[in-house]
Order: sequence, then structure tokens, then C-alpha cells
Amino acid sequence: MPIQFIRGVLKDPKNTGAVAPSSPFLAKEILSHWPPSPKATIVEYGPGTGAITKQLAKKLGADQSYLGLEMNPMFIKHLNKILPNLPMANSSAEDIAIESEKRGLSKADLIVSGLPWANFNPSLQESILAATAENLAEGGVFSTFAYVHALPLPRARQFAGRLRKAFKEVNVSQVIWRNLPPAVIYHCSQEKLGK
Repeated sequence: MPIQFIRGVLKDPKNTGAVAPSSPFLAKEILSHWPPSPKATIVEYGPGTGAITKQLAKKLGADQSYLGLEMNPMFIKHLNKILPNLPMANSSAEDIAIESEKRGLSKADLIVSGLPWANFNPSLQESILAATAENLAEGGVFSTFAYVHALPLPRARQFAGRLRKAFKEVNVSQVIWRNLPPAVIYHCSQEKLGK
């Protein structure tokens, strides 16, 4: 487990909800709706220490655009060191429109999220989901994950309900057992999702 992750959790536990960085198996599933357009825009919420970002960087085409939105300055410093070509903004996911406009980016074709939704109050969840839906391109996909052990809890069920309110289509992946803890991915869109 990277020391940067442990330091980040200790410094900002509210905005770091995981007990370990995401596995390559989770990263593969969360990126499974990669946009076919060579000029696509990809936004990542909460890249953390870069577990998903490193896999994303391998898929990123030369003319595709990326923006990471990360609240923890320690994580941004680490990401700038290991992935210097990927722009990171020290900003909330709520500010996706502002940060995209600053960089001249079009609406996102894919938004992936590592945010600790259970740590956020309902109004913040709704605000981020509204900004996400508003800033997703036509045919775009928003993918985020939830830990299996928490799915039966009221907060997790309420969050799933908020996803279904914000998006017309919400598909849930198979359980990714090779992640700590095991997780499922929610793939969300305003249109019918294919694989």
C-alpha cells in the first residue's frame, strides 16, 4: 500500500473513504465504457494516489483530454510527480463545469469517480450528481463504485436511489471480488448502455 495513500487518509479521512487503493480489476471495470471518439474528454473525480488514473493513462489517446479533480493537495503533489502529463485541479467535483471551462474542455464523454460517497451528506451528493449529469456529453457515461459490504445500509441504498434519479440508465456490474473491499460499479447514462 503506497505511503502516500496512508498519509492522505490520515490527513483527510473525510475525503478519503477507502481502506486501500483500488485494484487493477476495479480499474478495468470502471473504465469499461471508454469512449470511442479520438477527441473524447475524460474527467476523474478523486484520483487519490492514482490507482485508476495509471490504468486510465494507458488508454488515453493522443488527442483525448483528461482532467482530474482532487481535493487533497498531498495526492495532487504525488500525481503530478508520477503522471506529470495529466492535469489535476485542486477542486471539488461540484466544480466540473468551472474547471473544464478554464481548460477549454468540452462536456465529458466519460466521468469516473473514486469519491467516498458515504462520507458526504445528501445535499453534497445531489449537488455533485447534478453537476455530473449536466456536464456529461450526449451518450456519455458516469462510472462510480460502492463497496459490497455497505450496499444493504440505508445510506448506500439512498445513494443508489439518487443515481437513479439523476440518470435514466443505471447498470450495476458483477461484484469485483479482487478488490479490497470487494465492490460493484455503477455505470450511469441518460441513454441505453451497451458494452
